[in-house]
Amino acid sequence: MAIFNRNDFKQYCLRKLGSPVLKINCSDTQVEDRIDDALERFQEEHYDGTEETWLAYKITQADIDNGYLTITDDILTVVEAMDLGETSPTGNGMFSYQYQFAIQNLSPFQTLDMVNYFMAVTNINQVYDMVNASPRIEHTRFMNKVQLYNGVSELPINSVIGLRVFRIIDPSLHTRLYNDIWLKKYATALIKMQWGNNMKKHGDVQLLGGVTVNGQQFYDEAIAEIEILDQELLTKYSTPVDFFTG
Repeated sequence: MAIFNRNDFKQYCLRKLGSPVLKINCSDTQVEDRIDDALERFQEEHYDGTEETWLAYKITQADIDNGYLTITDDILTVVEAMDLGETSPTGNGMFSYQYQFAIQNLSPFQTLDMVNYFMAVTNINQVYDMVNASPRIEHTRFMNKVQLYNGVSELPINSVIGLRVFRIIDPSLHTRLYNDIWLKKYATALIKMQWGNNMKKHGDVQLLGGVTVNGQQFYDEAIAEIEILDQELLTKYSTPVDFFTG
């Protein structure tokens, strides 16, 4: 059964643990907290928990006064910044080097030397990269701050900076996230750990019908399951660290 909202996700996890046949000795708040923990882990480390995108950021007087850019909470990391107001060899239309070179070489009266064209364009781009380096940045996530090393005060008001970012996927907007198999297993294991932690404080608990529940065993089993899922996240579902280095 496909799951597309938080409540169905919660009920699925509880059913996996035995509800309603067994009473899951966790408060609703505890269950919600463990789901939040699972979502946070998924969003920060699973490759499907973020999307890579470019944001166009317009410089304001407040940014110049602060000395840094202020971004939203859903941005996990900022990888690169680009001044979209700069003249680039690929973005200046008929005045670009590529355009003029192509006009000279794409004549209907002569054949195009593809190797020569490719090498010339590559050389132009290399020169451009050397003299027009992208701004160096420092992103402080929990302060929602992006610091430009060359200084925000040097930028004119209303100029636009392009930011290449990894944005956290919002499960309330992209509800298919709740159907991820790893996330379902991880949230269930966290709730089981909470259940075992609650129960072990009272020792062995006897349920109706004479069944005895060992809270410590539940807790230990959950910890072992979480360790396996942590390793699975690292080896199968995480983006290499250097992809996030900017």
